[in-house]
Amino acid sequence: MLTHTKVLWTAAKEATSVACSVEASCSGTELRVTEGTIVTRRERYADRSTAYERARTLREDYGKAGFAIYPTV
Repeated sequence: MLTHTKVLWTAAKEATSVACSVEASCSGTELRVTEGTIVTRRERYADRSTAYERARTLREDYGKAGFAIYPTV
């Protein structure tokens, strides 16, 4: 099975670093949020557009929580 992983944005606040990525495959799209090396959120979606919308919502939430957001797309 072919997969493609793309980091959408990263964020930082004090000593905490966060990255949001999507992995697309034939069976759907997985959104992941990692803090350091730990995956803190893993969500599966049927299509990429829904996963990207969720990533935008999470980016706004982290921004409101005081994280500096760095887009990578």
